[in-house]
Amino acid sequence: MNQQPHAVDELVIIFKIRRPNHPCASPSSSIYIAPCLFSPQQNNNRSNHNKLFVVATEQASKRARARSPARAAAMAAGAEVRLLGEWLSPFCIRVKLALAVKGVSGYEYVEEDLEHKSELLLSSNPVYGKVPVLIHRGAPVCESLVIVQYVDEAWAGPAILPSDPYERSRARFWAAYIDDKFFPSWEPFFMSKTAEERAKTFKNAIPAVETLEGALEECSNGKPFFGGDNIGYVDVALGGYLAWIKAVDEVAGTCLFEESKFPRLAAWAESFAAADAVLGASPALQDIVAFYKKMQSGEGH
Repeated sequence: MNQQPHAVDELVIIFKIRRPNHPCASPSSSIYIAPCLFSPQQNNNRSNHNKLFVVATEQASKRARARSPARAAAMAAGAEVRLLGEWLSPFCIRVKLALAVKGVSGYEYVEEDLEHKSELLLSSNPVYGKVPVLIHRGAPVCESLVIVQYVDEAWAGPAILPSDPYERSRARFWAAYIDDKFFPSWEPFFMSKTAEERAKTFKNAIPAVETLEGALEECSNGKPFFGGDNIGYVDVALGGYLAWIKAVDEVAGTCLFEESKFPRLAAWAESFAAADAVLGASPALQDIVAFYKKMQSGEGH
């Protein structure tokens, strides 16, 4: 017959620290810490090199919680959802788009000055110290594509990622391509200031655009978006850059998604920009144009 644990006068917690191959361990963590109950009558002399028992009092638990100032600050402020961002950032626009697609409204947006980063940002994203950061119920989520996936899973509403495992993997592949190949090929054009530089860098961006045109044909099945009839993961990934692409084209006198060469992307850009979820989430084109002109003249930061 099992004996009941003795009553104790103070809260006692035990943590089992297990090897990282435990099924609950995070791939990015070296250990997994799992809380468990403690009974003074249990046999504590058994040797198990996979487990390390650490006893903490309630006071120690409070100290541990205090080591997460981002979580504590957000919870103290009573903010259910906070987004730390910079209005110009295509990666922050991407997260705003995802929240809009899911119908998440009423969240607190905190504009960050990246030249003078806030303590909340640095404690919420101590590894990279950059935006965007989504804080949900006091827990920070970092990196824009990771945040988009989190938003899709955490809230009800239209699905952003496909339910089919293969289609989901394909969407992730093309989203990664956009950040790893498309943007690096277009960024030098964005940074160019002379006509000669622009001509060369614009030409260098075209192969990646050709690849995206083919990806849109493959993923859309003849429908308006990469996600088919509705905005999906790849649409959100590329859509974060769209306002900037249009602004740079306007200033430089170019057209990256030229209809005669890339009819699917040209039609996609128009459909995406006109979608209800996008209208309130993306900055006004003329605001970005004005900022980009300042950048070109050396006034922007």
